[in-house]
Amino acid sequence: METIAVYWEEKVQVYGISTKAGLCLGKLHFPEQLNEIWGDRITDLTEKSEKFEFVTLHNLKNNIFELLFVFEIKKKPGVVNYFQTVLEHDNKASFQTEDPVDIIYLHGPHFQDRFGIAEQALSALETYDKFITASGCAGTSMYIISRGGYGQKIVSILTDTFLIPVSK
Repeated sequence: METIAVYWEEKVQVYGISTKAGLCLGKLHFPEQLNEIWGDRITDLTEKSEKFEFVTLHNLKNNIFELLFVFEIKKKPGVVNYFQTVLEHDNKASFQTEDPVDIIYLHGPHFQDRFGIAEQALSALETYDKFITASGCAGTSMYIISRGGYGQKIVSILTDTFLIPVSK
């Protein structure tokens, strides 16, 4: 006989929620067969630039990949210049930016072990879904990318949705 335990909280406790505003979202589209080439190019870009705040890769229709990454807006000229230079020789890929965007960080614990946290967060933001560009989870953190100016409102909604411990 198998025993399955389910952990459930009426109001889920998280470690913290924060936001960073005034960022830029890069959107790169390329065919699946160029995945390795673009992986090398993005590695090259990260070595020339500061870190990305968020990176996610999606496989869209017709084996087209979409790489989304968020970076400081002051780095936009260098990033755009890099892609313009690379794309001069690659007509199978496209790149555009969107700014400003905000990033919201929802920190743990153990998203992978606690069923429904991402669903609870996104359900609470349902009325704001048209302002959310992307989201993702990694280990004990969830990331939400929104159009600029909506980060604080999203943080406010998530603060009402989750229990956040206060240090004394």
